[in-house]
Amino acid sequence: MRIATDTGGTFTDLVVEDADGLRLFKAPTTPEDPVDGLLDAVDRVAATSIRRTVEPRRAGDPDALVADNRAILARLDWKPMLDNLDTIVSHALAWERQLDERRAAA
Repeated sequence: MRIATDTGGTFTDLVVEDADGLRLFKAPTTPEDPVDGLLDAVDRVAATSIRRTVEPRRAGDPDALVADNRAILARLDWKPMLDNLDTIVSHALAWERQLDERRAAA
């Protein structure tokens, strides 16, 4: 399994490549370290440890990213249905497992 992330704003786009092909996810991230926050949540929920490879920054990459949705919450009449990363990852994994079961039964 290979996982790629693109961190920006308050969400991280996640692409998973495994035996079933490519799957896409979107998840909120932690302001302190968005990528590690997401991978830590996947580790906890999936009861596994994702191999992590740290690469050097690319030309044009910012020195730091901060993801925070407080401004949106303060200005809009909106609240996310799920605001706990472990819960969100758990729902995503349950969905993927359900799809795998359907494929196996077909």
